[in-house]
Amino acid sequence: MELNGASFFSKLDLCQAYHQLELSPESRHITTFCTHLGLFRYKRLNYGTNAAAELFQRTLQQTLQGIKGIKNIADDIIVFGNTREDHDRALEECLTRLQEHNLTLNFEKCRFLKKNLEFFGLVFTEQGVGPDPKKVEAFAKTQQPTTVSEVRSLLGMANYSSKFIKDYATITEPLRELTRKNTRFTWTYKHQTAYDKLKHALLNSPVMSHFDTSKETQILVDASPVGLSAILTQKDPQQDAHNIIAYASRALSPVEKRYSQTEKEALAIVWGIEHFHLYVFGAPFTLITGHKPLQLIYNNPRSRPPARIERWFLRLQQYDFQVIYKKGNDNPADFLSRHPQPKVPKCSIAEEYMNFVTVNAAEAAIPLEVIKEHTCNDSTLMAVQKAVHSGDWTDKLVKPFLNVKDEIAVDNRNGVVLRGTRIIIPVTLQKRIVKLALTGHQGLAKTKALLRQYAWFPNMDKAVKQEIETCLPCQVNGPTNPPEPLRTPDMPDGPWQTIHADFYGPLPTGQNVIVLIDKYSRYPEAEVISNTSAKTLIPKLDAIFARHGISHTFKSATFQWQ
Repeated sequence: MELNGASFFSKLDLCQAYHQLELSPESRHITTFCTHLGLFRYKRLNYGTNAAAELFQRTLQQTLQGIKGIKNIADDIIVFGNTREDHDRALEECLTRLQEHNLTLNFEKCRFLKKNLEFFGLVFTEQGVGPDPKKVEAFAKTQQPTTVSEVRSLLGMANYSSKFIKDYATITEPLRELTRKNTRFTWTYKHQTAYDKLKHALLNSPVMSHFDTSKETQILVDASPVGLSAILTQKDPQQDAHNIIAYASRALSPVEKRYSQTEKEALAIVWGIEHFHLYVFGAPFTLITGHKPLQLIYNNPRSRPPARIERWFLRLQQYDFQVIYKKGNDNPADFLSRHPQPKVPKCSIAEEYMNFVTVNAAEAAIPLEVIKEHTCNDSTLMAVQKAVHSGDWTDKLVKPFLNVKDEIAVDNRNGVVLRGTRIIIPVTLQKRIVKLALTGHQGLAKTKALLRQYAWFPNMDKAVKQEIETCLPCQVNGPTNPPEPLRTPDMPDGPWQTIHADFYGPLPTGQNVIVLIDKYSRYPEAEVISNTSAKTLIPKLDAIFARHGISHTFKSATFQWQ
């Protein structure tokens, strides 16, 4: 969000934002919901409607349209101005417009005439914009992720402040690897290093200056083996230095990672300029790259670069810029791969894997410390631990575990017993964990499948079945009628009476095939067509029906006629 060097700020907050918009009578039936007292429906826009956020945002933008010095995100409105007069004029127009449309404010949450204002996770001052210290502090207190979902949550939190973090995509690449499909979650030294770098970069993120259309603008770009980075700066004539306006970065796709280095650097130029389109379109600027061949290619109109780079040239013809080369040491956008990571310290792989399994198997609803405490007080599990260490399984207490003794291991670091990748639950917690798994009332099969992912104890399936049989919501939500048996469809009396048709394609050539099959004889007819328009399709069907006659019934995925 760019506020053009504002010095005075105010923040307005609407009271019960969505509920201030009244629904038209013909739309109210869509919001009907059922309760034990009967059916009810909303008269005003409710928070559960899927399109509520978009509708409210559009309505408020239309209400405030045309007022200079006003921006809004959802129900939060920021008023700004370079001078006190500009700020007061914008604030008065905003309040008048809200009053005309019968929109009310929550006075306790409004802030007026501030030099320093927190708004939507950012802090605005006359010097520039920076991340909210509260959010940075919350990020600094986060613990090391232990699951894929926690990594996604961490990246989501950090991505909000990515414009303040140089080389964000390169720093977070090891963490993003853990979130990819079919990738096993294993937290290693490189992930810890990336996590520490990300936290350090956010805690030390600078304040970004406001963009000024009268100052000289530069974009610095660079490409790493895993990502692209760009920095938007402006020269300050008074200090003879460049102020940073914004950082930007993105990861390379698997295909882009196979590009040559020249192509990666050229892609960084295209992406960086288009990313900062709002700032640089219609005005001259300078682009700085760390790849010297691109200076010769871009500044020489007679050069004949590779076809891919030439296509990118065409996309940049609408911009007025000059490419300048600066070597990597002088280019602030130079990627982090120039600084190798220190060697990974030696550790016990078996011990680390055991700890990983335990931490990921423990559910947030039952902390690992609670499981450890109850395990230490469970005489049966203590006997199992002793049997695992000694190899003597003659104790009567361990008899229920004999069939799976080869799968049992003891995590000495966390003080729990594992069967494969699942924690063996102490007797005192078994009923509690079954009730937790039963919270969603998904039925016997899904409840057992959920439990089997993380936990195990003897006769677990029997315990789940007994709990479901005594659970009223499960019995109410269970299937009431058996599924209808499959029935054989009626066959036509002869050939070419009932035809089924569908498209196959598109083929690698860009063409499609219309396929017709006779239901009686299974005889196929196929015709290649250049597209699926009616103008192309009808002559092909006419030719087929001319050979075999017109069928009684014609069925396709989109229509049926008889």
